[in-house]
Amino acid sequence: MKALWKKRFLLFGLILSACFGYGLNDTVYFDDLLNSSNLRYADFLQYSTSVDVTSTDFYCWRISINNLANYRDNGWDLYLDDHLIKPLVYGEQSLNQFSFSNLSVDSIEIIGHPGLIGGNYTGQGAIRIHTVRPGRGFSTSGNILLANESGDPGPYKYTERSSPNVDKIGHDNSAILEYGFPSGWIRLTLNSQQHTYTDTAVCPRIRRMTEDWPGANKIAGALDIQYSSKRWNHSFFSSWSSNQPAFLFIDIFQQEFPLQFHHFQSSYSGNRKNVLQWYMNYNRNDIRRCAKALHSLEPYVHHSLDLRAETVVNFANPLRIAYRLNSNQYDFSG
Repeated sequence: MKALWKKRFLLFGLILSACFGYGLNDTVYFDDLLNSSNLRYADFLQYSTSVDVTSTDFYCWRISINNLANYRDNGWDLYLDDHLIKPLVYGEQSLNQFSFSNLSVDSIEIIGHPGLIGGNYTGQGAIRIHTVRPGRGFSTSGNILLANESGDPGPYKYTERSSPNVDKIGHDNSAILEYGFPSGWIRLTLNSQQHTYTDTAVCPRIRRMTEDWPGANKIAGALDIQYSSKRWNHSFFSSWSSNQPAFLFIDIFQQEFPLQFHHFQSSYSGNRKNVLQWYMNYNRNDIRRCAKALHSLEPYVHHSLDLRAETVVNFANPLRIAYRLNSNQYDFSG
């Protein structure tokens, strides 16, 4: 009798925790944003009530999810479906460095509680990007975006209503080639983004640090392959991005520092249903000095490798056996 009550109490606790956890999640759907000019990942966050953001240039954002950590920690995790992505610049997550084209995004889920995602524990919240399943056969799509934000003086330039030009959008370009079949898909995305700093508070600080023009150029590509059958699942994602120059704001100096940022990521996971599951993730963040930088930070290469395999053995009760290897290494080039 006592054992039965224990099982009921445990079941009630699991249901209550699940309901509480889902209540802290928030989802932003890409279809709702198509009529807006917010096509960068960080811009989506202003539509979520679970996220606090701060920025000095409205391009590089520091994020706190549901007050799980101070926004200066930037300790949240980034996922594409179940693939863990780590675009880190000196330990800080940089959402706009993510290289997957947002035209293939279905929704962005803000997870505002600690928990497990794809076998990885996240303690300070997570941003999980869900992709769109393509239709059958070959298809292509793309976009070109070029605009100015509201704040451009425009026709009011010579009147008392004039205001400074806050920012320029684009040009942002994306191209997608994909093939869908009944058990999965293959998708290749390419995108480039140009961000010009025109804010009168930011430009003078940047010009003191570099002879380059006050902007940031990113080029990126990603390959996404999914396969699912009755017994086997395979998921592969690999991406590369390069931003030169990029500008990192250091609080203690109250100054942006120019640098070249390169990020490579490759992730593969799969499972044999109810028997075996495996996961491999590799991230490389390469920080280099800008050629035209007057002052720069220490360059380095950061390698991150995560390997995990687990199996379920059925005795009287299922037993899960797992092995995990995690490695982080910094190589400073001096």
